[in-house]
Amino acid sequence: MDEVLRPEALADDEISGVQPVQITHETVTERLEYFFVSHQEFKDKLSALFTSDPRMKEIAKSNISTNEEQPLHFFEAFKQYAALLEAELEKFLAQEGIPQINVVNALADLPEDQREQLISTDYLSAALEYKDFLQFMSTYYYAFTSEDALSA
Repeated sequence: MDEVLRPEALADDEISGVQPVQITHETVTERLEYFFVSHQEFKDKLSALFTSDPRMKEIAKSNISTNEEQPLHFFEAFKQYAALLEAELEKFLAQEGIPQINVVNALADLPEDQREQLISTDYLSAALEYKDFLQFMSTYYYAFTSEDALSA
């Protein structure tokens, strides 16, 4: 049976003013997947970032190994992506009444094979680790732009 998270034990959460309800790990991961796959406002903002910032296209098109040195502006683009994701995810979690610690716990408690099947972990990893961001851009950039990967 899925563990029920008790909000009263989460007083240290960074989201203030939210009165969360008891929520299962399964519900948290379902809401995360909804946010990253179907939440139109987030998708629109990510698409706008990818299409308006030429660095994003350059990263997506580059075949630079993560073991090689990359241009500094790639790292600046990573920070911009991470800031957007953090702001939008915090807003979504607040609207949903889900404390950030619930997200951490839900993902940490999932078996690795299940965690790897979630699209949300790709987005989150890309905001946390620069090398994951480079991989994310080569995988997801064209899904958020009107460009065709073959013609780019």
